[in-house]
Amino acid sequence: MQRCSLEGDQWVFQQLCSGRCDVLTFSCVDEASLPPTPTGGSTVAYFGAGIAVLVIIIGGLVVLFYRRQKFGPIKHYIAESRQRGFSDSEIRSRLMREGWEGEEINRFL
Repeated sequence: MQRCSLEGDQWVFQQLCSGRCDVLTFSCVDEASLPPTPTGGSTVAYFGAGIAVLVIIIGGLVVLFYRRQKFGPIKHYIAESRQRGFSDSEIRSRLMREGWEGEEINRFL
């Protein structure tokens, strides 16, 4: 490490650092006193956790869009039929004739 002389016209060597130099305290830092660097295992754990979160998010979006595509027509039909004044029993019988299951119909009625 160097410091400026009192006169300010030259640099004076204070000490030579074998490791790293701390610019805040103007002292040498041993490699043994440095905080430990993260190991490869923690990096793998973070990577695995990130992949798991992405899989969960993508899976949720796929299920959401699948349900919307599958059950969108029945929701639209029921809403439209109710606006036209059809009763729930009439709507149910028409949907059963079209091949919808009773449980699916009951879920949306």
